[in-house]
Amino acid sequence: MRTRDTVIDSVWISVAHMRLLVVLIMGVMVSLCSLVQAQQTAPAPMTVKDLRDQGWQVKEMHSRNETRPGLPPYENLDRVVSITTYVLVRGNDTIICEIIYDSQQDSLQEHCEQDG
Repeated sequence: MRTRDTVIDSVWISVAHMRLLVVLIMGVMVSLCSLVQAQQTAPAPMTVKDLRDQGWQVKEMHSRNETRPGLPPYENLDRVVSITTYVLVRGNDTIICEIIYDSQQDSLQEHCEQDG
């Protein structure tokens, strides 16, 4: 049979666990909020499409294919990497973008940098 002191001790332990749980949940929420805020303040990556939508004009476009060694487990096969370079202008400003497609990894990367 449980005595009054045993019941009070078990309730106190439950309250202590609940307080710990609340503190942990609050910590996770604060961490997630700061992560979301950091993502919202980070500038969005520039893409050729976004730049054209903002009024940038394509001045030049060059495409080339590079043959590179395959990646494991296909080291004996060549892979083709297609690289397209765009030069975009608006007024006196220039931005250079590269779009890189890797056939083996089936991946597309786009990088843009302000020239100068």
